[in-house]
Amino acid sequence: MDYENRLSVDELIQVAMCAAKLGIRNVRLTGGEPLMRGEIIELIGGLATIDGIGDISMTTNGVLLSRYADVLRKVGLRRVNISLDSLNEEKLSALSGANPRMILDGIDAALGCGFECVKLNCVIMRGFNLDEIAQLASLSIDRPLHVRFIELQPIGFERRFFTQQFVSASEMREHLKRMLELEPVEKGDEPVGFGPARYWRIKGAHGTVGFIAPVSEPFCSDCNRLRLTSSGVLRPCLAHNIGIDIKRALMDGDEAIEMAFQRAVMLKPLGHSYMCVAESAHECCPVDAPMREIGG
Repeated sequence: MDYENRLSVDELIQVAMCAAKLGIRNVRLTGGEPLMRGEIIELIGGLATIDGIGDISMTTNGVLLSRYADVLRKVGLRRVNISLDSLNEEKLSALSGANPRMILDGIDAALGCGFECVKLNCVIMRGFNLDEIAQLASLSIDRPLHVRFIELQPIGFERRFFTQQFVSASEMREHLKRMLELEPVEKGDEPVGFGPARYWRIKGAHGTVGFIAPVSEPFCSDCNRLRLTSSGVLRPCLAHNIGIDIKRALMDGDEAIEMAFQRAVMLKPLGHSYMCVAESAHECCPVDAPMREIGG
């Protein structure tokens, strides 16, 4: 991360206030790892005071969550998504340097401090963690945890291995059904949130199991998200190299910021070209930045 060029807390709150004036109601803090930012408590507290912002959530790797969960909840964070791609210590260490025990402690802390919803995000990759899908799903049996399995997306470094590692949501679901008894979650009973997951439940479980399929079952027509990078680029789509410079707009005041949001919405593409990457046409999805820099 370029710490010198990242937006300050005051700038982020100013941008969020302008977004709220335009009707944006929900804010998610992601990364990278948002809990690595020293002013994260101040930022969430500031966002929680903005008139019009109704929901503040966070995606985190969970390593520091056991330390911060209680205070995050108290200052206004309502929901949390925790990334955990493997329960195998060696595999997870190789992938991210994290330890599964620390993340599981973070999950327990989040469940214990009153968040409205706690979800677990697992990107499934062939040859890496497909064999763990039942073990990961089983985390939802004894606790109100919502485990979501996500298709690998051909963004950044992942494009090189996409064809070999991609597993569709339908294959994940069938793989899981062979080991556990799944039943669909009725409409209206899904976990709180605004995402595209389709939910099932292991019979008798307290939580749910969801599947997110951005590649095999695109949901672009329903996407209403904008991503603001830490360096001040407002991106209308995860899968395209397009964005508006918010830092420049900040110099010109609130009206310029609001116009930047309007331009970003107008630039939002109708869809992506993920499937052509499966055919080795990598130029169809030319996003070189890693997911952690974009805010996936």
